[in-house]
Amino acid sequence: MKILHIIPSLEIGGAERLAIDIVGALNKVDKIDASLVVLHDNIAYDVSSIEQVLKVIPAKIHLSIYRRNKFDLAKLQNYVDEFAPDVIHTHLYEAEIIAKSLRYSKASWFCHFHDNMPQMARFSLKTVFNKSLLINFFERSYLLQKIKAFKNNYIAISQDTKNYAEKVLGKKAKVTYLKNAISFNKFFTTIKVLDKNKVLKLINVGSFQHKKNQQFLMDVVNLLVKSGIQVQLDLLGDGEHKKDVMQKCEGLGLKEYVNFRGNVKDVPRYLGQSDMYVHSAYYEPFGLVLLEAMAAGLPVVSLNARGNEDITIHGENGYIFPEANPQEFATCIQSLSEDADLYKRIASKGQELAREYDILDYTKNLIGLYKESVKN
Repeated sequence: MKILHIIPSLEIGGAERLAIDIVGALNKVDKIDASLVVLHDNIAYDVSSIEQVLKVIPAKIHLSIYRRNKFDLAKLQNYVDEFAPDVIHTHLYEAEIIAKSLRYSKASWFCHFHDNMPQMARFSLKTVFNKSLLINFFERSYLLQKIKAFKNNYIAISQDTKNYAEKVLGKKAKVTYLKNAISFNKFFTTIKVLDKNKVLKLINVGSFQHKKNQQFLMDVVNLLVKSGIQVQLDLLGDGEHKKDVMQKCEGLGLKEYVNFRGNVKDVPRYLGQSDMYVHSAYYEPFGLVLLEAMAAGLPVVSLNARGNEDITIHGENGYIFPEANPQEFATCIQSLSEDADLYKRIASKGQELAREYDILDYTKNLIGLYKESVKN
């Protein structure tokens, strides 16, 4: 079976990490030939495990309400025709709308809902008065027309995302809830014993977007410092709101306690050197990085971001708070840091959970979906 995955880029993000892991795992299965096409030459990850099957093929479309649509798809079309896949699997909206503009009806198509794609939202009164929403609706109408020509399947990474996909696509759409997965062994670290006399190392991984809410963590660190706790927070990632978070950090006098590491390729190493993972996002379709942190033996303290409800049981394998209360969050971190038995219990339960999400088991389920679709 020949399987083609398409994704806009390999910037830092959960969808990008998952695509790399899926293609790597697929190519370890007998009689499976998988390739990953990236539409933009932006690769922030170590891709040595899939470099033989990774292709950077520029492609783009420009849809216009008033003028003719423009397409630059020749190179991608040629590669698809040459590779002749049985399955085409897209990740993220840009890849979906570009791929559906190709002429290739021989494959079964899979679209991965890594989040509640706002571009797929249905028409509402707000659409009329908002230029961005109007453009989204125009593109959605174009995409839905294209979708009719293909054999479509959809994968949702959480129950919340599945509900959204069925809402925007209609109940007849084939939407399968397939929880995300990680390369467990890549992140596995033996659970450490905390030393109260050493600095407590916190870590957060994510792009600096408004929804990631890293400013909240500045308030949390501020409270921990005022409580006399020796603490260091590593923030991994980059983005448009990074400057705002840095300004708040400086304004609170926390520069010596917070490290802005930027985008890094060796996330497992940073996780392995940390003591606790703190997650501030108020919206998260799933929370792949939470599983990675759990695999690394870190207790996870998070806000309820909807998608992470599927994997976190409060007080058992981590902590998930319904409201962004810095004091409550800081108190939880302090309790974990001062109670060795509690720390070990939460970390152990989290690591057990993460092991259940290993990419190898995930790949078996995915291949089953591929085969069923191709057969039908």
